[in-house]
Amino acid sequence: QPSDPAPDVSPAPDAPVSDETPASDSPGPDEPPEDEVAAEEEVQVLVAELDVVTLDGSPLDPSLEDIDYQAITLRPGRPAARSQLQEDINNIFATGFFANVRAQPEDTDLGVRVTFGVQPNPILTGVDIRTDGETASVLPDEKIDEIFGDQYGKILNLIDFQDAILELNEWYTSQGYVLAQVTAAPQVSDEGVATLIVAEGVIESIEVRYIDEDGNTVDAEGEPIDGRTHDYIVTREFETQPGDVFRQGTIEQDLRRAFDLGIFDDIRLSLDPGDEDPRKVKVLVNIDEGNTGSVGAAVGFNLTGDIFGSISYQQDNFGGNNQKLRTEVQLSERDLLFDGS
Repeated sequence: QPSDPAPDVSPAPDAPVSDETPASDSPGPDEPPEDEVAAEEEVQVLVAELDVVTLDGSPLDPSLEDIDYQAITLRPGRPAARSQLQEDINNIFATGFFANVRAQPEDTDLGVRVTFGVQPNPILTGVDIRTDGETASVLPDEKIDEIFGDQYGKILNLIDFQDAILELNEWYTSQGYVLAQVTAAPQVSDEGVATLIVAEGVIESIEVRYIDEDGNTVDAEGEPIDGRTHDYIVTREFETQPGDVFRQGTIEQDLRRAFDLGIFDDIRLSLDPGDEDPRKVKVLVNIDEGNTGSVGAAVGFNLTGDIFGSISYQQDNFGGNNQKLRTEVQLSERDLLFDGS
């Protein structure tokens, strides 16, 4: 609205002119001029008409039309600002039924006519789950229909669809596929098929690393810590293989079998993104070997008075092959005995 004309504040012809201007007649150092304050106020216009149409000119489903008008806060015969127009666009988007929303204001003799143009989502006909393209998905087709089936044949509502995606992620977690998740927004075709990209957590490699008692994987020179055990002694205990989807329960059983070999003090698991594809994962098996060898010695005498001594050596991971070596040498005044296995 235009502001009222500013009053004439020039002195009358016969009025004395003072060299001092009252402080109240001039803005303070921190106060903006009145015209700048007025410019900052949001301009409001009178809404004369409201209309909702589709962007392509096709008929709008009556149920969607009702949803639109319920979301719109503009009212004919009432003033509104541009911010309220943008708020109504957001409100229509928030219903979840539309892929695009635009608003076109037009001046008329009675005020502004606001036309909302909307692009409804298509009717959902199916859901296509895609992974990395190399392995078959662990998600059964019947589970997809179970989660999304009640939305088939209806206009796609992205809010309800997002709730179903959360249910899908929860299924993966409940089955032990703790790394799996939907990685992108759904892509919906004109035929109503929604495509979801799922990173299921495919294992790129399984690598064995050795750690010291402090958990370090490298020595003081930054070189990897050498282990005595051959890597295949560990990996042959794993049911999990590269190319499989990471499953928590299976990998826990694999670690338990490796630990039950009895030649390690500790086994810890860590994960890194894949070198070739960051959607994949490298499984790092960190092993603290501990000490698997022992030496013993003894001195004694028998009933005939002969004195003897013995020395023995035992190694439970001989040659890093998880093989056991036992040796013992016994020396007396009359005999030399050697035993090995």
